[in-house]
Amino acid sequence: MNKMELLANALEYMEANLSREIKTEEVAKACYCSKAALEKLFRCLNHISIHDYVVRRRMTLAARELANQPEKTVLQVALNYGYST
Repeated sequence: MNKMELLANALEYMEANLSREIKTEEVAKACYCSKAALEKLFRCLNHISIHDYVVRRRMTLAARELANQPEKTVLQVALNYGYST
């Protein structure tokens, strides 16, 4: 598997699991690579860590949902994206 396929698989896994807790080890295991290799590649290409990417994606999606569905409470949206408090 080349580096771009690895990165695509990692992004696909993260996007599919944004509503639950995601650990870097899980992403690496799903992509059949080491945690260190995945972290290095991800940071090199995206200039942020995997954890920061997940946090930013969740916040972006939550903000979009709040803007498009004003009837939902912040708590409802937060729980949809894996935030417990």
